[in-house]
Amino acid sequence: MAKPESQSSEEDPRGLGWLLGVIVVALVVGWFVVGPGSDPPADPQRPVTLVLAVPANQEDEAYYRRIIARYEAEHPHVAVELRPITGNNYYQKLLVMLASGLPPDLMWMGMGFAEFANRGAFLDVSERLKRDIDVADYLPQALKWYQVNGQQLGAPYIIDVQFIAYNKKAFDEAKLPYPSDDWDYERFLADARKLTLDRDGDGKTDQYGYYGQLEAALFDAEFISADGKKATCDTPQMIEFLRTNLDLFAKYKVAPTPQQISGAGSDRYTIFRQGRAAMMVMYTWDLPYMRQQCADMDWDITLNPRVRQRAQWASSAAVLVSSQTRHAEESWALARLFLEDDFQLRMAQKGGLPSSRRVARELIERNREKPANLGALVEAADFLYASPRIANFTELQSQFLGACDRVWMGLATPRQAMAQAQRQINWLIQRRQQNEASP
Repeated sequence: MAKPESQSSEEDPRGLGWLLGVIVVALVVGWFVVGPGSDPPADPQRPVTLVLAVPANQEDEAYYRRIIARYEAEHPHVAVELRPITGNNYYQKLLVMLASGLPPDLMWMGMGFAEFANRGAFLDVSERLKRDIDVADYLPQALKWYQVNGQQLGAPYIIDVQFIAYNKKAFDEAKLPYPSDDWDYERFLADARKLTLDRDGDGKTDQYGYYGQLEAALFDAEFISADGKKATCDTPQMIEFLRTNLDLFAKYKVAPTPQQISGAGSDRYTIFRQGRAAMMVMYTWDLPYMRQQCADMDWDITLNPRVRQRAQWASSAAVLVSSQTRHAEESWALARLFLEDDFQLRMAQKGGLPSSRRVARELIERNREKPANLGALVEAADFLYASPRIANFTELQSQFLGACDRVWMGLATPRQAMAQAQRQINWLIQRRQQNEASP
């Protein structure tokens, strides 16, 4: 099961009591930031002020400021205040801003989108998108991820995609052909077994054939329904997902156990570079680091093997307009700039795939770096899948992942663990529905 993207942060699942605390903190924060009940001071030359909130390090901040400088030059009556939020609690800080009654006019969104969309936080830009953007050029799945109740709340500028990185030297030494993007589980397992080596005969694995887990979606499994109304943990497909991954490290021993992975003591790039894994699960945000840290080795990427179906986990990032903005047209004009070719290409340099298929093809044609098979990520467009965009997804996912951990540690069988997860997740869903129905 894929984890949230690196820019995203975990939601705090502590419920209404925590939210009340957030509101109190928000009022205090609002008082210190802009004064009690006041607006940010206006520039007489720029009577309109827009606030843009993003999770950004210094490098990312520079990209955003380039866009802002261009925008302000084209809109001399508008000043844009960039609020870069660092750390791992971007969404929590954004909730504080919303609860304080001082929401930004525009805000970056990743996997936390649903929690905010269900609060009515975003402006419907359906007609503006049709008017100003060639939506037919965008991945349909990527646009769908930002649809709620028939409203298009925005479009992503970048897509994050999962893939398998492989060490070409390891395949050469094993006299195996490199993986093809249309391979299946049988070929994957056969290769993983031949690539798992005890080089010095001490009974310990020196090179694993595979480092990671196969995604639940490959088995046509998901722990919760797409609408978030019921758990789907105890399906035959989910049991198959768990048993297959369990077999990889317990039966065939071609992969380290999850406990070994968490206690490896080295980052994934080091493990891959040192030849301790022939194949490894990676994401597009890993590519800049791989190019730096694995520059001296010959590697490439491939797609997940087909099991019951083909599937590649994906996520995305977008800049959306607040439903509470007092300057909808000016905000949309700024949001639109983040969909332009140059920004998509710049952000792709730090890992990711432009959501415009035309721009993605341009990126691939320009590519002279590893991986050579970058185009496979565009070819995977028809079977990209995202985690369900539902409120309190992280809280529900934590229940499922905890049940999986019990299986990996041998504390429960797949059926036992999933039956328990099914009950717990359904209880949490019912509790949330009751809270929302309460006056």
